[in-house]
Amino acid sequence: MATFFEYVIIGRKRYHASRSLGSRNSSLVHVVLPQQNQPAIDAYGEILEVFRFDQDIHYQGQSMYFVRMRWFRQWDREKEAVWETFGNSVGVHLWELDEYINMDTLLPALIDPTWIQNHVALKTVSVGPNHEKVWATIDLAKARYTINAD
Repeated sequence: MATFFEYVIIGRKRYHASRSLGSRNSSLVHVVLPQQNQPAIDAYGEILEVFRFDQDIHYQGQSMYFVRMRWFRQWDREKEAVWETFGNSVGVHLWELDEYINMDTLLPALIDPTWIQNHVALKTVSVGPNHEKVWATIDLAKARYTINAD
């Protein structure tokens, strides 16, 4: 049996499921995906659903918690040098506008909620010689650190 929740709290931060909230503003996150015998993968995306799955495995009566994600599709075409500077100094990432990675990629659709690191802020910006509209994100923990470092 599955029980769905509007949000999950991790490290005193509340992360909302966009399908419950009707908005993605509090659902955009930076996730670190652990890998066996390899470095972890940083991924960015939107929390769609938060749920608990109850199954009596070996009569243990344990619950498993999951977050269903959709992942941003990286934008990697020609851009001004300032975007490289932002990317290297404060962690700004560029993504295809309103596009997500297909579910048949290496990134999992279901993740452990504890893999969520921080909220990210998202803004639509114009990039490159053709002024293509893309999403720009920044991890809010990095933004706070950069602002407070001065």
